[in-house]
Amino acid sequence: GNSGELGAVRFSGHLNKRGKRYKGWKKRHYRIIENFLYVFHKEKDATPSGAIFLDNVFVKIGNGNDPNQSNDKWPFVITSSGWVEGVEMTSKVLYASTSEIRDQWVKAIRDVTGIFEFEDLFEKGRTLGTGHFSTVYVAKRKSDQEVFAVKVINKTSLSEDEKELLRSEIAILKLVHHPNIIGTEQIMEGQKSINIVTELVRGGELFSHIAGRKTLSEEEAYTLFHPVISAVEYLHKMGIVHRDIKPENILCEEGFQNIKIADFGLAKDVKDGLTYT
Repeated sequence: GNSGELGAVRFSGHLNKRGKRYKGWKKRHYRIIENFLYVFHKEKDATPSGAIFLDNVFVKIGNGNDPNQSNDKWPFVITSSGWVEGVEMTSKVLYASTSEIRDQWVKAIRDVTGIFEFEDLFEKGRTLGTGHFSTVYVAKRKSDQEVFAVKVINKTSLSEDEKELLRSEIAILKLVHHPNIIGTEQIMEGQKSINIVTELVRGGELFSHIAGRKTLSEEEAYTLFHPVISAVEYLHKMGIVHRDIKPENILCEEGFQNIKIADFGLAKDVKDGLTYT
């Protein structure tokens, strides 16, 4: 047979790797076919000697702390994501002969996985707030300069219970669409963090708008609470309970305009077995 039986080649070329036992350099031919990265001993070989499944992998420019890189060895690391399934992470460092070829490989692999590093697409700005295991920043999208908020969650410091809450939060954020609930633009999982990109409400937390005030006028109270109640009614009809509605988790602009409920970190999907009337 010939290599054509494997399917169309998306990208191919020579890369170097280090031998496992003696750490010597080994040159191999690699081909991306469908969602696999196949390795061949020589370019003319029809049968691969191995393959890396490119689903749920991260690819990062750098060498994973290999001190032996040189000018003609430009490293990138392929890491399988073991976070969701609890599988141990495995990493492989490969070396291209130029920085341009390395960047082409990184792009080709990311085109297959659909997983991009946050820094590839967004530029992080000033800090908006910090939580127990997350920090919220202003973020500017490089492609069109649009500005968002991004909640950066450090995966490595989460307990199993916190991981479960985070999975629940992400599932709910993907599900809800309401004018008074913070809109989620994109959720990007990196090797060590999860980045939740949302719309930016420039006025910040409701807390800062009411701190020091003894009362609200009837008109102000209506302007504030009507959108909140509308959003809560929507959530309850969806079978979702927020469980943490407070002034710090409601965002708004001056004069209680553009009200948005945020932070679904404690929210629960309870529609199974519970009904709302």
